[in-house]
Amino acid sequence: MENDEQANEIVEEKSRKNLEEKKELMNEEKLDNSKKIHAIPDKVDIIRLSKSGSITIPKKIRENLEENTNFAFWQEDNRFIFQILDEQEFQKIKAAQALSKEARIKRSSTTTKRKTTHQKTKKNVSGPEPELTKYFPFQIANAELIKDGMENTFYILMEKPPEIEQSIERLKYIILNYSNGNKTNDSRLRNSIIILINDVIKKNTDPTLYQLLNFAYEKIIPHITSSYLKDQSLVHLFLSSATVKNESISVLSEQILNDLFHNLENYQENYAIMQGFKIIVRSIKKEGLILSDALKFRIRDEIRKFIDGFSTDEIEHPPLSTDLTLEMIDLLKDLHLIVDANKWIEELLQNLPPEDMFIERVREKLKELRAIPL
Repeated sequence: MENDEQANEIVEEKSRKNLEEKKELMNEEKLDNSKKIHAIPDKVDIIRLSKSGSITIPKKIRENLEENTNFAFWQEDNRFIFQILDEQEFQKIKAAQALSKEARIKRSSTTTKRKTTHQKTKKNVSGPEPELTKYFPFQIANAELIKDGMENTFYILMEKPPEIEQSIERLKYIILNYSNGNKTNDSRLRNSIIILINDVIKKNTDPTLYQLLNFAYEKIIPHITSSYLKDQSLVHLFLSSATVKNESISVLSEQILNDLFHNLENYQENYAIMQGFKIIVRSIKKEGLILSDALKFRIRDEIRKFIDGFSTDEIEHPPLSTDLTLEMIDLLKDLHLIVDANKWIEELLQNLPPEDMFIERVREKLKELRAIPL
């Protein structure tokens, strides 16, 4: 019995030593492999690092590349890797780099400053605050993370001067990082960013912010697939652009109106058309926005076109009924176009047959309009 135990101990000791030897060999092999240089073929191109830190890509490789090709570069063990980036990969990496260590320190400093100010007294708080709940009229995936990014972007845009380029990169990052391929979700995400931009421009009159409007119109609006959300976003963008005193943005305001009216002309249901006009005009009234005569008359003329009826290549829009015409004239009143409203209601009354069921409403509306001082 004792001999058997001794024999087992000897076997276990040998097994332990064998296992330790194997581990040492494996560690040595790993160490050797880390020092190995990959086999180099006979025919290679030499790339030399200059004193300034630049390198020259061999000519025969350059000839196969497009101009301004972007590369990603990183190191893995003893290898230095260059990889060509397509435009989407390049934009995503560039946007992510906007959240650099320096930006994060700046963000932390701003947040700490705001917290300290709030802790002292609310009366000492200076500067506008973001209205995060307003930016999200619809449910969006990862909303809390998106809110953090929007809040940080808001404060950067409130700085003097605002960090426009950094903010645009942050907004690109939010779109690229939090789009999930669901068309409804991604349209809602872009609509939320448009609302943020609208709020920023309302609270900061810095003229350089017009760059945000161009970015929103050219890069965000075209990718909103929901017709309803695209119209909502265009209205927000119109309200923003109409407040900016800039010649090129005035042209943009007219273009946005044209887009909105073009969309309305493609609607066949009078209900949808009326809702579209009401959203535009009542949003202007709610914001207390003072439009230029050119923009007001552009809206007026489009309203008149629908009242009288017209045709497109695809859709026939018959003249509006008396009750809908009265609603349109109310929109003229909201735009403070009282002279035009009076003129139109008089024309309507003259052309109505006595048996029209809305004739009394028309007379009451005429009396109401005549009582408004010009």
